[in-house]
Amino acid sequence: MFSRISVVILAGLACASCATSDGLQTLTRAADQTPRGRVVKNTTRITNGVLAGNLMVSNFYYWSRPQPVTAPILRDMDIRARRAGCLDGTAPVRSSVSARWGTYTSAYRIITHYDCD
Repeated sequence: MFSRISVVILAGLACASCATSDGLQTLTRAADQTPRGRVVKNTTRITNGVLAGNLMVSNFYYWSRPQPVTAPILRDMDIRARRAGCLDGTAPVRSSVSARWGTYTSAYRIITHYDCD
């Protein structure tokens, strides 16, 4: 019984990751376990409003200390954005970096925004 419930829940979560809600469509989602805790990486396309077609790439860190916003992290985000690409096939351009519960130098959530115009 428990395994059936688990399969149903996992199937629902898999479907939810493909759905569009609040003007955002999840393209990729990965979770990595590190020695300091867990990081969840998302690549999302904006589907509504003036920024429709643009991309957001984010890292959510679940550990007790904020992660510094370093050049390797930004390079990884740039690679993920290029992999997702713009709808017309052009390469996205990073336009902003924001951080929550911290500053541009350290944060628990790092979000990069990419223009596709």
